[in-house]
Amino acid sequence: MKRLDRVPGKPIELAGEHIREFFNKRAEEYSNNLRSRNTTVLLGDGDINYADQWDRFEKDFILPIISPKATDSVLDIGCGMGRWAEALIPLCGSYIGIDFSDKMIHAAQSNFVDVPNAQFINTSFQELFACPQVFGKKFETVIIAGVSMYLNDNELRKCYEQLNQLLAANGGILYLEESIGVRERLSLDRHFSSALKDYYSAVYRTKNEYLDLLSPLLTDAEVLSSGAIHEFDKKEFLETGHWYIVLRKK
Repeated sequence: MKRLDRVPGKPIELAGEHIREFFNKRAEEYSNNLRSRNTTVLLGDGDINYADQWDRFEKDFILPIISPKATDSVLDIGCGMGRWAEALIPLCGSYIGIDFSDKMIHAAQSNFVDVPNAQFINTSFQELFACPQVFGKKFETVIIAGVSMYLNDNELRKCYEQLNQLLAANGGILYLEESIGVRERLSLDRHFSSALKDYYSAVYRTKNEYLDLLSPLLTDAEVLSSGAIHEFDKKEFLETGHWYIVLRKK
């Protein structure tokens, strides 16, 4: 029987090691000057301007909402090579970026040499809560942009539940952004992408699926802002779109 690599409507289990290899390969290409920083993590390989435009738009739109302060501690989950770090480090008191791709973290460390208020740590979202540099700390701002789509449901639910331990009480901010399935869930498992010229795995959950997974956080937080981001939806990918939510812990 032929293996299904593109599955609409129902959950499948993704292989995390394949996803790690995918991003390690892209980070190495970046280090060898074969691709730009933003296309390395935001993809959009077929349009060299797409990733840069998305990066500028997202930061211009989100930074005024999350509004980090000079004394805040910021945690960037899935930091890649420091796309958000570039904007956040000058604004906050301390910054920690984590990523499960060791090649991405190496690139981030090379991009931010001698920055005393920043750390880049090679660990995954799933392993974050046992990380000694993070365990027991509270963060005024947590960023999770384009990460959740690479975790399986059971892993993600547990990670979201544990975020309550990290968010500062009385005002801790969580910004979550993901590519979603517009009408139904869509899972790609080592599916060959002609745009990326590589095999790609991801879960495009629906907005309602994300709200269900986030329910442990929603009981103790208020929604500051939420909605679809249509500005950079691509006509050739009508099944998927962009969605975000900003929560503030009570």
